[in-house]
Amino acid sequence: MKSPVKCGRFKNQSPVEMGGQEHPESNGMSKAFVATLKRDYIYTSDCNSAQDIMKLFKNWIEDYNTVAPHSGLGMRSPVEYRKLMDRVVSLKWGSRTNLIIL
Repeated sequence: MKSPVKCGRFKNQSPVEMGGQEHPESNGMSKAFVATLKRDYIYTSDCNSAQDIMKLFKNWIEDYNTVAPHSGLGMRSPVEYRKLMDRVVSLKWGSRTNLIIL
C-alpha cells in the first residue's frame, strides 16, 4: 500500500490516500474523459458559473453512460455495451473458444 501524500492546496489537511494500481494509461484515460466532458457538455452549455455546472453534472454523467456513443465500445453507450456483454456466453471446447450471443 502506498503511503499517504500531502499535495497542493491540501497540504494543511489530512493526507490524501493515493490508492489503486499505477498504470501509465490510467492518467490518459482520465484526461480523455475530462476532455470529452468539456467538449460534449460543458462547452456546449449556457453555464455562467461553477455552481451552474455542478447542477447539471449528474445529468451529464447519466447521459454519458446511457445515451452517448463511445467509439471504443462499437459506438454504443456503456450501458448498451454492458447489456450486450451480459448476453455473451463463452463456450470452450479444447483450445477453441466460441462466443454465443443470447
